[in-house]
Amino acid sequence: MLKLYDKQMNFIKTIAEYSELQITEELNTGYKVAQFQLPYEVGLVQEEQKIEINDYLYVVKEVNMEDNDYYEVFCKPYWGKLLGKHIDSLTGYSYSLQTCLDEVLAETDWTYKFEQAVSGVYTVKIERKSALDAIAALKQLYNVDFAFDTKNKVIHIWNTRGEYKETFFFNETNLRQCKVQSNTYDLITRLIPIGKNGAAINLVNGSMWVENYDYTDEIIVGYWVNSSVENADDLLKLAQDKIDIYSKPQTTYKINITALHSSLAVGDKIRVIDEIKGVDRVERVAKIVYYPTREEESYVELGNPLVSFDNIYKSMQEAQKAVNEDTLRNLTEINKLYS
Repeated sequence: MLKLYDKQMNFIKTIAEYSELQITEELNTGYKVAQFQLPYEVGLVQEEQKIEINDYLYVVKEVNMEDNDYYEVFCKPYWGKLLGKHIDSLTGYSYSLQTCLDEVLAETDWTYKFEQAVSGVYTVKIERKSALDAIAALKQLYNVDFAFDTKNKVIHIWNTRGEYKETFFFNETNLRQCKVQSNTYDLITRLIPIGKNGAAINLVNGSMWVENYDYTDEIIVGYWVNSSVENADDLLKLAQDKIDIYSKPQTTYKINITALHSSLAVGDKIRVIDEIKGVDRVERVAKIVYYPTREEESYVELGNPLVSFDNIYKSMQEAQKAVNEDTLRNLTEINKLYS
């Protein structure tokens, strides 16, 4: 059952005549998106109206009317005041995540809850962003997992979301299909991090880069640009996390199972055994695509997908496009040291 609200969040009606409902949740983003079809007889929903589905609040962002029998509706999370608040500047040294969130969420109707203790303090410099964009920047800086409860307006926070589930999926019992995709297109074994105004790690690390040759001993250079980090210790810590991910093949597993366990959540670790493909792996759930009315089509993606906004580049020329003139000079000096 869908609950429809107007643009001001006044209840309009419930809708039972929907079809093709698809709900997608990803670990990287921490939120859900939804899409479904409606017959014209129920009336037209409009962009920016609100939809509640399974205790999650969405806003209608797109309506497509290509078919004569039904139309398609696409929904994003309803952020409310997180989009309405502007962060002119959030700057400080040795800031905890709690300190940052207190300031970002002030005067909004959102709160947060630490599901695990999150340690670590960083130099923070966030300027001219919405509260929502500031939260995304903090997630990346503190390297934590978020889950947004849009109905109750709560951000749940973990160091690492999920738990190991004893349930495993085997192709002779509950595993219907397992698709494996692996590539090294973005493989990097030596990562040169560049912070704000060309901040580097050589004084705290002894070299300009971090390395990981567990998979291959070949030197493959990449540049990571993060203009929000100016402290060298912070930059080093974050760069070490990045190289651990990028120095290995990026492998994803898309599995269809006989029934999607209600207890399974993004972040969980599960074991998958596919004797045909030679797969016997414990992997983290990165994405769940759920079809409530067609559960046999629901699927789970496992692995550690790359973050699209990491700003990691394979060449000096690409990195230079992402930084200012002061940083260009530092990049030139780094290149001299490297070469």
